[in-house]
Amino acid sequence: MGMNPVEDERSLPRSTIVNLFKNRLSECRLTGPGIETVLKLAHDFVYELADQANKVCNKNGKKTIGNSHVLTALKELDIDEYLSLIHICRCRRLLTCRSRWSPYH
Repeated sequence: MGMNPVEDERSLPRSTIVNLFKNRLSECRLTGPGIETVLKLAHDFVYELADQANKVCNKNGKKTIGNSHVLTALKELDIDEYLSLIHICRCRRLLTCRSRWSPYH
């Protein structure tokens, strides 16, 4: 097939990627090799972000990685443009959740 990432507890579940594309990007279909590529890239992204967040955490003398460590890691990796996207997604989810469960709906 294409790339074959190690399928163990360290990799993202294949079903997560498939559902993401199916539910969020319904106009697109993803081939088997495409799924493998996305899995590999997502794994590498999460690993690099976690590694950098761990370094930030250690620099601050902490033992547990917190939200601020992850946000600082994004900035240090020069990929902090994700911050505005994360904020937008959180707001959309919050609004969707509120409207779905609102007693006035």
